[in-house]
Amino acid sequence: MRKLPLIGVLCLTIFALLLTSCNNMGADANHDGLVVKGTGKGLAPKTKMYLIEVLGQKIVTLDTVEVKDNGQFTLLGKLANTKSLCQLRIGGGNTNILFIADNTSKVNIDFDIKTLATGEYTITGSPESVQLQALLKEVQTAGSAQPEYYKNYIDTTKSALLAFMACQFIQIENDFDAFKKAGEKLTQQLPDHPLTQNFNASVEQAASAQNVSIGKPAPEINFASPKGKEIALSSLKGKVVLIDFWASWCGPCRKENPTVVAAYKKYNKKGFEIYSVSLDKDKAKWEDAIAKDNLIWPSHVSDLAGWQSAPAALYGVRSIPATFLLDKEGNIIARNLRGPALEQKLAELLGA
Repeated sequence: MRKLPLIGVLCLTIFALLLTSCNNMGADANHDGLVVKGTGKGLAPKTKMYLIEVLGQKIVTLDTVEVKDNGQFTLLGKLANTKSLCQLRIGGGNTNILFIADNTSKVNIDFDIKTLATGEYTITGSPESVQLQALLKEVQTAGSAQPEYYKNYIDTTKSALLAFMACQFIQIENDFDAFKKAGEKLTQQLPDHPLTQNFNASVEQAASAQNVSIGKPAPEINFASPKGKEIALSSLKGKVVLIDFWASWCGPCRKENPTVVAAYKKYNKKGFEIYSVSLDKDKAKWEDAIAKDNLIWPSHVSDLAGWQSAPAALYGVRSIPATFLLDKEGNIIARNLRGPALEQKLAELLGA
């Protein structure tokens, strides 16, 4: 249940992305949108070229052409957004050229397919793409060994998309503030772009995860039981508490329930409680699962919102079962303990 999503689309291709050089060959004056022209030296005749717009977790192909015998190509596209991260995909594989453009851009790209992987290229018609080239060069030479470089880059660049790209080379768990700053720039410059929305969702998820890291006080939960009575997590303070996110429709959760029941029976009198949070939508199915699985503890709550569950969002839960073990002061001391690992920890805390 880690990272950031939208980041995955680019990470699949980012190290194969090395762009190209260019020539001003004159754009199609009649086209109202993005124009990409260039020459690919060493390409086989009729090699297909694809113009792609990156839209968060998906990509959209705007145009496809075959190169001429001399390697020349022209692609035309209308971006769905005011500005986007784009790919020039060469052939059907993972050889790509990343660039930044808008619907007024006339981008020229030339490359030699034999040296493309080494980053030998030039690009004109898009100043941000030249800066992106420099960033990718830094990645080639330094890799992820210089997180301070990338954090400073995010802090100082005026381009939100360049800040986004720099985030691909650091870890959100270690550099959350840098991701947050990149998200702020995206929101200011491209508020309606799907990439912005997906990136910020990832940042929010990471923020939730930070709030429930080991050693942090467990955020309060206070929702209704099946009988309609609100039960606050804080009411169990003074006990060792297992917060258990589950649902009647979750097979792995139901499979784990006998282990949780056994732990409750063994350690309840020693000061162990369970606070179950259901991601069900159907109250009857929730109640039926509680009865069938013999979940005999009294603290069962749900807002019956499924994956829109407020407690799940608060705790950054993206998959279930998910558990958080709290000490008697209400601090998180372990996450996702199951089977023997849960038994061992409870024995350590409460005695065998």
